[in-house]
Amino acid sequence: MEKYEDYHRYISDFLDHLALKKINEHVLQKLIDIYQASPATCNELRKMLSAAFNYARKKRWMRENPMDFVDVPVYRPKKIPAYDFDDIRTLFTALREDNSKLYAPVLCACLFAATREEVCALQEADIVRLHDGNYRITLDKALITVDGKSIIKSQKTENRRRTFIFSAAVYDELHAYKTRNGIGSPFVCCNKNGSNIQPNTISNSFARFLDAHGLKYTTFHKLRDAYANACKRLHVDLDTAYRMMGHASYKTTAEHYASADDVLTAEAVSKIEHELFAVR
Repeated sequence: MEKYEDYHRYISDFLDHLALKKINEHVLQKLIDIYQASPATCNELRKMLSAAFNYARKKRWMRENPMDFVDVPVYRPKKIPAYDFDDIRTLFTALREDNSKLYAPVLCACLFAATREEVCALQEADIVRLHDGNYRITLDKALITVDGKSIIKSQKTENRRRTFIFSAAVYDELHAYKTRNGIGSPFVCCNKNGSNIQPNTISNSFARFLDAHGLKYTTFHKLRDAYANACKRLHVDLDTAYRMMGHASYKTTAEHYASADDVLTAEAVSKIEHELFAVR
């Protein structure tokens, strides 16, 4: 109770003792406008309001507590349609023509469902040539930032450590940027000077590239959605798709990534139609 009263007292100083049940999004916006010169104050207010609300909920005071009446904004992420095969081919062509350093990272995302962090940590030593002429790639590391320093660490979970086998043609495509620019680097995805690319650089450069070339909007991470949808369209079973995506559960693969699109639903209706109306 003492902790909650501390939150309440702090907030009341800024709200001129306005009853908490009267706090709504309009009031909060006014506060933000007043303290615009001090983002830290706005952030503190937001944290205190959230803490008070969550503490009240945790202690099961919702029925008696005025925070129950606060308008809590609901986060609704934008639903961006995943790229289809035509979109990906167009993207590949534009990246090659532009001699972009993003070509290899995008290939890794579309072929191996690699994340930004995995792409940035990928090294030549992670690709092994097999006796039959094919290659095996291992995604078992990620580039993360700790205390402002970028370090390469092993993946936290077994699911995240994945291997893929691919052809020599794909190997050549992965190295097309390095070959074309005569780059010798231990990293598969790199800058022109051979240094590895940072995750934020990939995101920002990717967004600018799409905008500059008038391509359909997406994000680098959403290429994983395209990967899952491609698996679904090509009738790759859920277990295989789940393992290639590196998710912690089947639910993530099934619900959050591989959503049905027009092509899949049209195909399903066609099959049902054939069964219902086929001449016997």
